[in-house]
Amino acid sequence: MIRCGVLTVSDRCSAGEAEDKSGPALIKLLEGQKKHQYTIEQAKVIPDEKSQIEAVLKHWSDDLHLDLVLTTGGTGFAPRDVTPEATKSVLDSEAPGIVIAMMTASLSITPMAMLSRAAAGVRGQTLIVNLPGSPKGASENAETALKAIPHAVALLKGDIKNVEKVHQKLHCGCSHEPEHVGDVTKVAHRPRKSPYPMISVDAALKIIYTEVESLQKAFKMPIHLALGCIAAEDAVSLCNIPPYAASVKDGYAVLSADGTGERKVVGDVLAGGNLQMKSIQPGECLRITTGAAVCGGADAVVQVEDTELLLSTPDGKEELKINIMDAPRQGQDIRPVGSDLAVGQVVVEKGNKIGPAQVGALASAGVKQIVTYERPKIAVLSTGDEIQDISSSSPGPFVIYDSNRPTLIALLTQQGFQVEDLGIALDDQDAIAETLKKGFASADVVISSGGVSMGEKDFLKHILITKFQAKIHFGRVNMKPGKPTTFATCDFKGQKKLVFALPGNPVSATVTCHLFALPALRAMSGFSSGYSREITVQLAETIVLDSRPEYCRAVLERAPVPTKTVPVAHLTGNQISSRLLSLQSGSVLIELPGGTKEKGTLQRGELVKALLIE
Repeated sequence: MIRCGVLTVSDRCSAGEAEDKSGPALIKLLEGQKKHQYTIEQAKVIPDEKSQIEAVLKHWSDDLHLDLVLTTGGTGFAPRDVTPEATKSVLDSEAPGIVIAMMTASLSITPMAMLSRAAAGVRGQTLIVNLPGSPKGASENAETALKAIPHAVALLKGDIKNVEKVHQKLHCGCSHEPEHVGDVTKVAHRPRKSPYPMISVDAALKIIYTEVESLQKAFKMPIHLALGCIAAEDAVSLCNIPPYAASVKDGYAVLSADGTGERKVVGDVLAGGNLQMKSIQPGECLRITTGAAVCGGADAVVQVEDTELLLSTPDGKEELKINIMDAPRQGQDIRPVGSDLAVGQVVVEKGNKIGPAQVGALASAGVKQIVTYERPKIAVLSTGDEIQDISSSSPGPFVIYDSNRPTLIALLTQQGFQVEDLGIALDDQDAIAETLKKGFASADVVISSGGVSMGEKDFLKHILITKFQAKIHFGRVNMKPGKPTTFATCDFKGQKKLVFALPGNPVSATVTCHLFALPALRAMSGFSSGYSREITVQLAETIVLDSRPEYCRAVLERAPVPTKTVPVAHLTGNQISSRLLSLQSGSVLIELPGGTKEKGTLQRGELVKALLIE
């Protein structure tokens, strides 16, 4: 997947004096590509101002880490055409080959192409290409560039599999693999910088949701086993409720036309009782209980409280005559057939979570089975020579108990998922590969902790690529804690598997599980929302912002001022990523933005987003 931004540079379009047709044309072209998937994450129209163009290109490259930015407009000879100058001012390196290819193709169509001053190049790990301002010219030039853009993006992203495929097709012997894909046992040859671009949390989630969308599985299951599941389709009632006209009260079934006065009691009707009896005549009534069928031609029910006894049998076991004190109206205290639920009416809508009330409603509607989304099976492992299981003897002087695996398993189990414990894999490539293989054989999703950073024993990405031909969708996220969080997919015996390779620090592993793994698992299970619940909180203290967006553990209390309904969030002490105790008392993760020169702190009382984790 190639994450794109389309920037239209035009004074008139920006001012609303003309319609932007070039930007939408490029978006349509990108989204229509079949060999490669392009996702449009940003689209913007700005005036022909050099400073504004530079600012957008820097933001999309440095902050959003887009793979590709296409600009349209401002590449000619007009005084306001400054797009090439703005682009070149922000590039780390130019890509003249792309410009030459577009120019050559365009000259075969029109000699006016020689008037283009388009630029192309790389900033960070983002490819930026200038295109003409007309829809036709922009599309034609883009089609030429798109022949090489996927390979260029793969090189920038360190996407080894796609790079190798192109090289094989070209019979080219050169290699652009990052060093960590080679012999990782040679410490001196390990990379000093990660080959993986650092993307935003939102971008990472978009990638995850795209990959899990095709993994939702629906199947029928008995309603008593569906508690906590999500309905995959509407469940409709198989019967009317009530299936007959039912009495709402204990009292007497009467003819409303009789009004008030004396009635002869000619029988009784009990809930679930025999309904074979003759119709009542004027001046007659039937004694009836709540829930019993209103029969015998009666069209109203009079509650006991609105009657008085006139005559009974000597033994008092039967009533013979009563007096109706208030005139009944037709249909009084009668539930019509299907008034609660009619045949074919939806009982549980698709996407709704099945709780006790839904189980009861389905049972009353005669629904024995419901189609739900299958919850994914999960396998969890920890990696590292320095950790051992809590069940073993006391750890040695340089060994600690593994807390990540028990924490993650407990968290996932609490959310209703079936979890397999894969144990601890030592920092050995074969051991890790065998443990992963075991996980892939039994689970849909494997969640690991450790082995994903820049250490000499951090083999996990390398093993996924070389042993399982996995695709690393991202290997770094712009966040704290959890920067080395990795998400990958691979094919194992014809089945797509997901891998969440989380950092080894205890807090990092737990936070990233909340932010990435749980939303993916919830999406696979049919939940419409990735997070269980997001709220707004106010800060109890002034906080100095980190350069990266930070997720801090906090505890909530009611707002001290009665007029303020937003709860107050108190940080749980030291937020260092190895301190698991900061999570123990925390009930939310508060989301702090990355600090800037203009805003390096958040003041007490400011509002921020928070994710409930309890």
